Amino acid sequence: MADVSIRKGDRLPQLDRQFTLNGVGVNLTSSTVTFSMWDAADVTQVITDAACTIVTAATGNVRYLWTRSEEHTS
Repeated sequence: MADVSIRKGDRLPQLDRQFTLNGVGVNLTSSTVTFSMWDAADVTQVITDAACTIVTAATGNVRYLWTRSEEHTS
């Protein structure tokens, strides 16, 4: 997965990703997906197990939308 650079207060871009195995989308039906993030400068965790939206379960597509409360966590 490519690195994403954001600054404190950014709420874009939303993160859209697809889970794949051997090039094929992983079926996420009945699954829960969470997002965690670390500060690259000092390796402190700034988001822990935040909920992601499963956009298309059959193909493994998920989305993470930043929340307003995360503007003040780093």
